[in-house]
Amino acid sequence: MVKSINDPYQANYGLPQPITDQFPTPVISTRDPTVQDVGYILGQIWVNKDLGARVWILQRAATGVATWYIIGNQGSIFTNITATNFITNPAATSTVLSGNNWTAIGLNPAIPLVLTPKGAAAGVLVTTGPLTVATNDIVATTGAVNAGTTMTAGTGITATTGDITATLGDFEATNGNLNLNTVGNGIQIKEGVKGRMGQATLVAGTQSIAIASVGANTRVFLSRADLNASPALGFLVADTTVAGTLTVNSLSAAAAPVAGDVSTFNYLCVEKI
Repeated sequence: MVKSINDPYQANYGLPQPITDQFPTPVISTRDPTVQDVGYILGQIWVNKDLGARVWILQRAATGVATWYIIGNQGSIFTNITATNFITNPAATSTVLSGNNWTAIGLNPAIPLVLTPKGAAAGVLVTTGPLTVATNDIVATTGAVNAGTTMTAGTGITATTGDITATLGDFEATNGNLNLNTVGNGIQIKEGVKGRMGQATLVAGTQSIAIASVGANTRVFLSRADLNASPALGFLVADTTVAGTLTVNSLSAAAAPVAGDVSTFNYLCVEKI
């Protein structure tokens, strides 16, 4: 049965004031309170002695609706620790925010702080300032580490499965190498019109290819792919003096054009820094 009538205040008589209001006694029941249990003052304690000895406190009462907040149950004081829009899920004991630091409570100081998004929340959002990991790694089990992430310590970025993708921007190793540590793996480059790697065929000993990013700082690597029954062959020489154009010429040892060279060649353009 829903109860909606205030228990009267109890009063103490004596010093220092003749009459002093006493906080109402807790409601002892065999059920949990509901939104319909109105009429109590804020701070009213409700104890359900049957179902796990749960304890509730009246947090708000407005427009005929009561808001009761559970503050404990048998064997535990708090079931969750709520931080903004997330709930910590303690692994062994719990965690607490002390000043600006999350610290562990209990016998296991190594338990993680787990934040589980509530409702339609997308994750843990840092609106200002960096998210800094001093010594360990940032691990994305199923999600991504997006652009703008800077790591100054730790073991680096490890992708156990999947790719590390830069939609816009570069991969830069300030003081390191690009290591391919598995035999059979290699570098893959997309070919296509105006691409920096591809294949072309000489016409009368010359061929020009439009590549917008080619310029004076471009280094070109050439190799023959097919002789095409050329009546004469020369040395393949790359020319990038005209910005946006790669010109490949077949020249003799005396630097004369070899018009009979109609071979097919591969090219790879690499930019110096």
